[in-house]
Amino acid sequence: MTESRQKTALDQNFVRTIEFSMHILMCLKYTNFTAYKADS
Repeated sequence: MTESRQKTALDQNFVRTIEFSMHILMCLKYTNFTAYKADS
């Protein structure tokens, strides 16, 4: 019982980390895109 609960917490942590990374990647992409448009 305890092991499965720990695994679920680990999975949720993993998913949260993935979503956070994707969010940062999108922000970086958006910043680079706007900076590129401002240059040209």
